Amino acid sequence: SLPVTAFITAWGPLRREPIYGAVEAERGRMAAAGLLATYFALGAIGIFLGLAIGADLLVRIAPGAYADAAPLIPIIGLGFLLRGWFRVLRRSAKFPQRWLWYVWLCVAAGVVFVVACILLIPPLGTYGAALAVVAAFLAASIVMSLRSQLGREPIPFAYGRILGGVVIAAGCYAVAKALGGDGALAALVDVAALVAYPLLLAATGIVPRAHIAPLRSFAAAALPSRSPSANGRVKLDGLDGSQRAMLELLVRHRRPPQDVAPLIGVSRRELESRFVGALRHVGGVGTPSDGDAGIGAYLLSSAPVAVRDQLWRRLSAQGADALEVDALSLTLERLRRAPDQAWPR
Repeated sequence: SLPVTAFITAWGPLRREPIYGAVEAERGRMAAAGLLATYFALGAIGIFLGLAIGADLLVRIAPGAYADAAPLIPIIGLGFLLRGWFRVLRRSAKFPQRWLWYVWLCVAAGVVFVVACILLIPPLGTYGAALAVVAAFLAASIVMSLRSQLGREPIPFAYGRILGGVVIAAGCYAVAKALGGDGALAALVDVAALVAYPLLLAATGIVPRAHIAPLRSFAAAALPSRSPSANGRVKLDGLDGSQRAMLELLVRHRRPPQDVAPLIGVSRRELESRFVGALRHVGGVGTPSDGDAGIGAYLLSSAPVAVRDQLWRRLSAQGADALEVDALSLTLERLRRAPDQAWPR
């Protein structure tokens, strides 16, 4: 459930980022939502594959009392994944009274769960309870999908890519079970099958070649790095003393700009403009512009989300480049995560 929760939790903040606004402006809101939903589906298929293949290994790690629970693991996982898919549909869909539909479908899912438990637990035991969760969120997802896809603005799912992911996952599972044995060999085959899934997604074009580099960057950004190339040490060495001092105060020590400006002897607006100039140098992002002060105010703002959203809308209306602002934001985050030794003495 952790990857599903992380994806859903990150979706809201992601939609407020400049890069998401740029995608919506270029391709439309529904296209952006459809792309995210498609990647959620491909990721969910991969997680289910991992649970199905790795169930036996997980049971071996657990105490002996759980030895017979291997078939239960993927069913429980499927329930969590369907719950996540239901929430993805709610975020992606666009039709009148969407929230009301979501609330009532949650209630309906609860009713389906209770009825399914009554019908399935007596003959199936714990498997019946797990299947009841699957039935509840599957029913809710089907109704939400029908309401969305039969409306005026259906979600543009990449059905072919999702189906391709299912076929590849099924093939990986079949090969793993056909070649698997006992002991180390079985574990090696299972790992190979899991690794093959994303590789085959890329090799078959289900994940377009143009998406591979950004996905790799997103994965790398989620992990801390201490290498000079990752934390920007080389670029920091190219800054003059005043720029390094400014960055250390604003980024390393998280001092607010209204406190730093008097220390440096400039106005806050000038400080924010210089800050963006230093970020451009560190990240190799574009050239200085008249809007750098506004960009700096946005990047350094600690205001509530609603206020930051207004700042970005104002910048966007003034012609700020969303891709450039996103690159500056990533550079800032990279500096914030840099270890102390990354900063030149």
